[in-house]
Amino acid sequence: MYLLLDYLPPTLTCPEDDTVSNDAGKNTTSVSWNFTFTDNSLTENEPGITEDLFDVVLTINNVNVTTALPKLLAIGVNDMEYVVTDVSGNSAFCSFEFYVNGK
Repeated sequence: MYLLLDYLPPTLTCPEDDTVSNDAGKNTTSVSWNFTFTDNSLTENEPGITEDLFDVVLTINNVNVTTALPKLLAIGVNDMEYVVTDVSGNSAFCSFEFYVNGK
């Protein structure tokens, strides 16, 4: 029997920074984006390891929020950060921002 030790953090793919316009007559807009991650434990098909076992945290302007999209963002700069932790405790992060342009 072999014991595999995982020292590699997940690999995250965040979107590029972007500028969007606010919804007409509102101080907000609804935004969705693509975020993905992978990990060596997933690509090596380790038994029993699935994406739902990973801890995925999304913060917007330093506030933890659910990962469900879309998100309602206010006019101005909105800083997003994802942190993903695998089942071995290895973490990685990526960040991006949406600038909501008020009209």
